[in-house]
Amino acid sequence: MNTLAHLQKRNSRLEKADQAIEAGIEACPPIRVIDIFGNLCSRVDLVQTMLHHEFFHHGMFSVYAHEMKFDLPRDWRDFWWIPLSVGG
Repeated sequence: MNTLAHLQKRNSRLEKADQAIEAGIEACPPIRVIDIFGNLCSRVDLVQTMLHHEFFHHGMFSVYAHEMKFDLPRDWRDFWWIPLSVGG
């Protein structure tokens, strides 16, 4: 499979997963108790947990990119407290 076809297939699967997650959250009544890793939570708690999870990915990538000397946008460095240069 060529790279473009592979990326399109992956993007299609990710889009379907996003739609399934969104549909599940929308179908859940706001007062329903949801078990999140053994913690009884609300729909809002579920969305907040998902957002925090994704923010951690962003932070891990930002730290990795800094260590590998990638040029990072200033707002990423500021948000994750990453210096402009090592020791700087």
